[in-house]
Amino acid sequence: MGTAGNDDFSIKVSVDGSSFLEGLRIDRNTGAASFPNGMEPERHEVGSITKAGGPDWWGAVDPFTLSYSSSSQQALSQNRMFFMAFHVDRPIQLLGAFVSLNIASTTAGALLRCGIYRLGSPNGDLWDIGDRVADFGTLPADVADNKEFNLGTPQTLTKGWYVTAMGVSGAGAYARYARWMTPGLTRFYPHASGTSAYPQTVAPQVYLYSGSSNTEITGGLPASWTSNPVTTMTSTNNWVYQMVFPKWREL
Repeated sequence: MGTAGNDDFSIKVSVDGSSFLEGLRIDRNTGAASFPNGMEPERHEVGSITKAGGPDWWGAVDPFTLSYSSSSQQALSQNRMFFMAFHVDRPIQLLGAFVSLNIASTTAGALLRCGIYRLGSPNGDLWDIGDRVADFGTLPADVADNKEFNLGTPQTLTKGWYVTAMGVSGAGAYARYARWMTPGLTRFYPHASGTSAYPQTVAPQVYLYSGSSNTEITGGLPASWTSNPVTTMTSTNNWVYQMVFPKWREL
């Protein structure tokens, strides 16, 4: 521990004495403490993956993400890619994801594609999608079921903001969603005027979406999203509607 490399105070650890990981950093100017590799509060879980416990789990990464409801459904527009934001608070392994497609597409041979991208930057009133992290591939969307995607090789994600990506190439499909609220996600700005005045959110929520995405759904997710910026849904609440539930494993 000390100030080696800069004037911030750090506590670091190492498994070999040459490569070090920074656990705690105290800013020299403000005294604020940060955790460059995230915090890992103890997880209390049941012992079976079928009950969302054990060493692997589906859902939010960090224990500070609040969640509410998992029963409502969202209509999935044909050839539209939906992006839903979430935060990763520490390096962690991504194993896959699932989507609860409770109403099948009415289009024979329709496909459901899922993946993960980095969240890009605000672009005017819209939003950019960053680089692709994982393309989970496709599963049939003309049969209703819990669609489980598994990566052949786990992908390590670093701390930061990401979006799940999901789209259906057919019409008429619906997916169940959960409402997540990550502290610090939302900013508010005054909207309308007079008796119609109210605070509106500016953030990647309720979700982001990009139309005319048939090529991306059926042909594969591009390494960088080619149709930036994508549209952001505006809302007067803080919820992010999440229809893709990633699967995680601690490093």
